[in-house]
Amino acid sequence: MSSIKAVVYGNSGVGKTTLIKRLRNLDFSVKFRFTKDIEQVEIENVTYWDIAGTKMYTENHRIYENVDAGILMFDITNVNTIGREFFTHLSNFHKKNPDKLLVIIGNKADSAHLSITSEKIETLIFDIQKVHKNTKYFRISLKTCEYKEIHKLISEN
Repeated sequence: MSSIKAVVYGNSGVGKTTLIKRLRNLDFSVKFRFTKDIEQVEIENVTYWDIAGTKMYTENHRIYENVDAGILMFDITNVNTIGREFFTHLSNFHKKNPDKLLVIIGNKADSAHLSITSEKIETLIFDIQKVHKNTKYFRISLKTCEYKEIHKLISEN
């Protein structure tokens, strides 16, 4: 069976690397480690591409090619993570993969300091789904283990 390519996009610090660590059944850590480039991790039949959250990769159109599924993450405690870079990733992914699965993850749902309201998120997801029909949204906390369904969805895609 060939591996499914799932690319994880988003600003620095939204939890991309932590998502992949948790999918590998590794413990949650509060230590923050920047991804410097692109890291690939295979979990069962899915190869996850962890893309550094830098402008260099936001504008690199090759990271959107030959993708089976995209994961676009934002931090619900930081409104800046749904800014220009978020929408650039969204637009570029959709242009190259209009029918592919796009999983949008709002991370850090366990925090008491949410800067993005549920209403704003609902509107955002509704607007995205009007354009990119195959979009699923998850509001999660990687700290409290609410992520297994994401891997199942991608691996069955």
